[in-house]
Amino acid sequence: MKEKGVEVDSLLDGLYKDGFEGGIDVAVEADDIIERVKYHKAYPSIRLSIGVGPWGLLPTGNKTAVNLDKINKLQVLYKDCISFVGEIGLDNHYPEYGSKAEQEELFISQIDIANDNNLPIIVHSREAIEQTSNIIKSHKVNRGGIIHCFSASDMLLKSALDNGYYISIAGPVTYKNSRNLREILHYIPLDRLLVETDSPYLPPEPYRGTVNTPMNVKLVYSSIAKELNIDSATLEDTVIRNFNTLLQV
Repeated sequence: MKEKGVEVDSLLDGLYKDGFEGGIDVAVEADDIIERVKYHKAYPSIRLSIGVGPWGLLPTGNKTAVNLDKINKLQVLYKDCISFVGEIGLDNHYPEYGSKAEQEELFISQIDIANDNNLPIIVHSREAIEQTSNIIKSHKVNRGGIIHCFSASDMLLKSALDNGYYISIAGPVTYKNSRNLREILHYIPLDRLLVETDSPYLPPEPYRGTVNTPMNVKLVYSSIAKELNIDSATLEDTVIRNFNTLLQV
């Protein structure tokens, strides 16, 4: 968020003044937990994850062995602060993210870390629906997890629900061309639904083209509630309950 010019402390103050009850500060690098711990200590209802997605395989990245070594060490050091392993998964959109085999190795190795520490995972899947579905089915996660920024895929939805995952919907549900995603909402059990912004990316309408922040999450809630014909407050209560169930609190 800082790289996008967002002042994080002011953002968090504004969120809590607006009634924010908590969420997840998601890792994108193996060792970015170090800076994020201070926000968790100031705002304990913001849960932290640790992990690295397929971008960790970039030529300039740390590659699998180094990333996994960091995650294992930091998991021990910050055990009391970490609630998830992620964002981890597969991305075939960018060829520089490594081969399918390399990505799968990094993904599965972090599933093992999650199971070793009894934590749920946060899954990134882009242009890898069948591949992700197969791993979800063949490599069970004891605590399940979240399919983050879910797109309209019947195959991935079924695999995720059958294996204890929650489905998280982000800003694209508000886009005019996302009719398929809005339709698939009706097949997600309410007790498996989560809501996110994927900040600083994928801002909802009418803020496309701007830097997204968690302040926009109300627009995602509103779009989902309208599609499902339920009250926004009821949806918010349901999502909070689902999140707490996933956390086992």
